[in-house]
Amino acid sequence: MTKKVFISYSWDSESHQNWVVELANSLRKSGIDANVDVFYVHGETTNLNKMMVKEISTSDHVIVVLTEEYKNKVVNWNGGVGFESELLLPALSGQVDNNKLIFIMRHKGDYQTVFPPQYTGYYAIDFSDESRFPLKLKELLHRIYEEPLYRKEELGLKPELAPINSPNQNLENQPKTHELESDLVVIDNVQDLLRNISSNKKLFLKQGVYNISNALDVSNNNLYWEDAYDGPYPIISNIKDISIDAEVGTFILIEPRYAFVFEFVNCQNVKISNLTLGHTESGYCVGGVLSFKDASDIEIYDSVLFGCGTIGLELHNVDGFKFNDSTIKECTYSIMHIRDSENVFFSNSTFKDTEQFDLIEIENSKTIEISNGVISNNSTNDFMPHLFKIVGNCSGIRVFDTSIKYNEITKLVNNESAIEFIGCNFKGNEFDCYPT
Repeated sequence: MTKKVFISYSWDSESHQNWVVELANSLRKSGIDANVDVFYVHGETTNLNKMMVKEISTSDHVIVVLTEEYKNKVVNWNGGVGFESELLLPALSGQVDNNKLIFIMRHKGDYQTVFPPQYTGYYAIDFSDESRFPLKLKELLHRIYEEPLYRKEELGLKPELAPINSPNQNLENQPKTHELESDLVVIDNVQDLLRNISSNKKLFLKQGVYNISNALDVSNNNLYWEDAYDGPYPIISNIKDISIDAEVGTFILIEPRYAFVFEFVNCQNVKISNLTLGHTESGYCVGGVLSFKDASDIEIYDSVLFGCGTIGLELHNVDGFKFNDSTIKECTYSIMHIRDSENVFFSNSTFKDTEQFDLIEIENSKTIEISNGVISNNSTNDFMPHLFKIVGNCSGIRVFDTSIKYNEITKLVNNESAIEFIGCNFKGNEFDCYPT
């Protein structure tokens, strides 16, 4: 059954109203019948009080967008917000299911500033950081669909807990010498691919399509499955010195639209080449193609990252990343997010046909360079309109000898002083200004 929600907010400003409309439409694209007052008042003659009574009473959830202005109107019982808050009192007092209310906060600061007295004690999803909108939208979707955001493991058995100075402690579990040698393994099926992901391995994939969602039963000490909204995806952890190469025309795909194809955590010296990675069907939520966290010395060559749920590439706390002669294309939110990372280099690569939000987000990172590339035929909306969004403590952000063309984007960058464009060619874009 389709979930229905109504969004309660105050008309703080036109930009805030547009943000709420964008939120509603993002929920609608994820299968939720989300509604706000402006969907009605500009299309027909509407009795606002009757509309609010109907929407609140017939919706599965009411999303309350907390701002300072919203709090003031509730406290003083002003306007539509005051009327809506009165309608919500039965839920707050437990007369009806208080799970009906979902609070979200757009204020950067303490909760008390935006929480009316009658709402205190409730949890609010923090939407104050626009760069984390996709992640917070995922949390909101889980809340509406009443699906767990985090997996809770079943209780296991008590392990054997011998003293650490026992003479034979764990000797039988130590790796054999041959397991530490770098082995070349030729792969022709997805089960063998996932079984062989481990340290000191060279994997070579025969031409074909490897659907990760067909290998959920594979067991591997370096791989575990994380549940996305519509299915699990693999997280690879604690490996080093691995290369994954392939014959031309080799695809690695995954079915859940909200999942990453691969997420690497605490991995070093990983090389990926000659692969096309993406989803069997593109999605519209949190998910992506490749994610690297707490990693170093990552290299991607001659590969294509396409049509993901959100972003092509996510880097978080990565030191040393090379992306050469490769492509990121057809993503539904952003091209890439780079956070708390350094020494990241893109060379001779193409970024195209991606839409929706700020496309290249860089936060608290240094020495990030794009050279001899092409950035073309992308678009953003008025809500997050930038090709480059650079926030926090960043340095050494440069774009060299790159063709930036035919992008339907009104803002090149949010902070012109945070990035250098050197020898770049701009053509047919909708930017309101260009670098000098």
